[in-house]
Amino acid sequence: MQGTALYLCLEDNYQRLQRRLFQMNAEPIENLHFALAADKIGAGLEEQIEAFKKEHDDLKIVVVDVMQMVRSNVESSYGSDYAELIALKQVAYRLGICILMIHHMRKAKYDNPFNMMTGSTGIGGATDGNFAL
Repeated sequence: MQGTALYLCLEDNYQRLQRRLFQMNAEPIENLHFALAADKIGAGLEEQIEAFKKEHDDLKIVVVDVMQMVRSNVESSYGSDYAELIALKQVAYRLGICILMIHHMRKAKYDNPFNMMTGSTGIGGATDGNFAL
């Protein structure tokens, strides 16, 4: 399924993004957009995504790299993790898009890789799917 993609590379600056794209020999793609900054969940991010969708009606995916950069609440309890992600999940459902959140893993090793995700189990509880890489 082809369409527009928005990549929020929130830990990058312009030079790092350019360098990474150059290293991949990436050719410019008309429907791939990058942003180096975004508002927080509950403080404008949802509206930013909705506004981008209005400008690009074929938007299919928004990648948020990394989730911590858009968190309004630094507390990592089940309730706070769940509430923030549910807000974005509702935006994704309403707009018919995928929102892919990149999230850091703990350094400690566990048999179950999902136990390596930082934060609470509210992250897995609020999302439709999780991948551990």
